[in-house]
Amino acid sequence: MQVSCNYLRQMILSAALLCLSVTSLSAQTLLMVRHGEKSEPWLAEDRLQPLNEDGVRRAARLKDLVMSLDVKAIYTSNTTRTVSTAMPSALALSLRPMVHIACENADSLDSFLAMVRETYQPSDFILVVSHSNIIPQWLSKFRVDASTMTEMGISYDNRYKGYLVDGYDGVWLVNLPFDAGSPHVRYAKMDVY
Repeated sequence: MQVSCNYLRQMILSAALLCLSVTSLSAQTLLMVRHGEKSEPWLAEDRLQPLNEDGVRRAARLKDLVMSLDVKAIYTSNTTRTVSTAMPSALALSLRPMVHIACENADSLDSFLAMVRETYQPSDFILVVSHSNIIPQWLSKFRVDASTMTEMGISYDNRYKGYLVDGYDGVWLVNLPFDAGSPHVRYAKMDVY
């Protein structure tokens, strides 16, 4: 489903309000995306791979999406493509993208979530820009099952021997409950035109 940023923004705000009203405990909300499209072929170090023209457009659309949300922080991996995807949003919101190991190694997710819970207010949105192999690992830790992941644009890759995000247009909204319950996850697609 291709949706406009206005529709996606409304869906995100509605989902956040619904999740917050369902429980008496408030929760921070992660807005997770994969980095934008990258330049191919790339023969240099993987960490330095830049965005291509579509990736730059996607980063600009992401900025349009987050402008009306109460985004308090932006986290990325230590790669050019994730930082470049986050940068238009960061500049528009006067935030500095922060590198966190959990954006490239899902084994660090628990420490990341603990930091988010301690640092940010319940109504805050946190933008997370990560990778096609890390987002499914996070979702799995959030107890999203394989069939739901398939519905969320994620498929099993036999060559990689793991789940990978299909394409670059997925947006995952994750409400983090304070009571150690399972996060509530929603999914939409963001167009670039």
